Amino acid sequence: DLNRAIEAYKFFYPTISTESLFQDLSGVLKPNQSAAKFHAGPQIQLLTGNGDTPYGSGGLDLKASGPIVFELPPGNFIGFANDHNFRWVLDMGLNGPDKGQGGKYLILPPDYQGDVPTGYNVGRSDSWKVFFAIRSLSPEGNLTQALDALDGIKVYPLAKAGEPVTFQFVDVTNESLLNKL
Repeated sequence: DLNRAIEAYKFFYPTISTESLFQDLSGVLKPNQSAAKFHAGPQIQLLTGNGDTPYGSGGLDLKASGPIVFELPPGNFIGFANDHNFRWVLDMGLNGPDKGQGGKYLILPPDYQGDVPTGYNVGRSDSWKVFFAIRSLSPEGNLTQALDALDGIKVYPLAKAGEPVTFQFVDVTNESLLNKL
């Protein structure tokens, strides 16, 4: 029983952790519509966060939207997307295929059978929910400039390519999220 309990804990801990992010931020952000942007400080505490690096993070619901596109402009972004079980889906920006030169990324839902257009760096999620985080580095040390750079990232469903992007990064730097995270 002890071994099974330990095994269950180790297996489900990443999923429960990711789900808690979705639920805790549900009052502030909406999957596929908005994400948080902030730099860490007393109001926002992250396990590995540091105050000199702005972050953008949020959740996606691929069941509701289908494939999702990220368009990163050239810049000092380091990003990733993980599935609901906190397994890697893809890297973006400096650590991704575009190497900071800007690029388009496409996240496909489980068992996606549709056409995959060319020109995208593709990641396949094994779950309907996806968590993403993007750091915006400022070589000059200008936090405001780095935080504002996150607004240049476009996020939208592939089905809405060519339409105006309504997804937004909401600045929560000065909000106390301690009881929400």
